[in-house]
Amino acid sequence: DLKSNTYFEGRVTSRNIKFSDGSLKTLGVMLEGEYEFNTAKKEIMEITSGEMHVLLPGSSEWQTFIENTYKKISQLKEIIENKNIRCLIEIDGGVNDVNANKLISCGANVLVAGNYVFKSGDPAFNIEKLKKF
Repeated sequence: DLKSNTYFEGRVTSRNIKFSDGSLKTLGVMLEGEYEFNTAKKEIMEITSGEMHVLLPGSSEWQTFIENTYKKISQLKEIIENKNIRCLIEIDGGVNDVNANKLISCGANVLVAGNYVFKSGDPAFNIEKLKKF
């Protein structure tokens, strides 16, 4: 079962694929541009190639997501554990209060959030938000 959707004058397309077990996946392609999505329910995007600059609701700062980073952190953590290596995994760039928890849960030990802290209107507030993780 295959359903196709086209948005933004063909610059964004998606294909909904329903598998025989009933699970549903969507494969999408976005050409470079600015898009605003107002979906009725929460969606999780997995970026498999390239990077995406996003402005999330309630945020005033654009963020860069290189989604494949989560998978790479998990893979690196597994290698470190399997080889019994003592080291830390540091993520420097794109870290904020939205993705910090997921970065940590994937295996990151050290988060560097320079732009998130120092380009904000209230660095102390953003530091406190990050300390909760």
